[in-house]
Amino acid sequence: MIPGGDNYYECPICENILSRGTLISGNTVGAQHFSDGKVIASMLPQFPQITKCKKCGSIFWIKDELLVSEPEDGNADVARFLSINEYFQALESNTYSSKDDELYIRQHIWWKFNDRVRQGKLLFLIENDKEKWKQNLHSLKGLVDSNITGGKLLIIEINRSLGNFDICRESLADINDPDFEWVKEKFEKEVEKENTYVVHL
Repeated sequence: MIPGGDNYYECPICENILSRGTLISGNTVGAQHFSDGKVIASMLPQFPQITKCKKCGSIFWIKDELLVSEPEDGNADVARFLSINEYFQALESNTYSSKDDELYIRQHIWWKFNDRVRQGKLLFLIENDKEKWKQNLHSLKGLVDSNITGGKLLIIEINRSLGNFDICRESLADINDPDFEWVKEKFEKEVEKENTYVVHL
């Protein structure tokens, strides 16, 4: 991995400056791959595409048109990934303008919930967590590209998470791409166990 320098962005509401790292090159050697599509790779760190201004609290997409020079004093808040509630806030306030943006937000909500399981915690922590989680998965399912094998598998994983095991079995039977055979076999085992939790691949 070769890290690049920081880029600096101006909050479109209050003009506060936030920094975000860059990569010159990276790789997935030693990466952890999960059934929900998340990849955790120390040699290929991810940076947020949407963040929250620490100063004014506005949520905004980090876009090239917001690029500015490094502050003279070198001080800038670090752009961070949103929390589950903040991602939902972005959806509720229509802080997106495309299907891809909505897909990004909803997939990150799913990953944030599953991060709890990855960390050995309960999936649902408060009373309305399950309903919000379920609604998000149903919406996410409609955004995934079902014309490609990766998208089909992601939809199967969503159905497995929701406990729709018969649908999973039918859908897995239609997966014939040899490049994904090992993933298919892993999914089949989890479906037969009727496991609804994210698993390490």
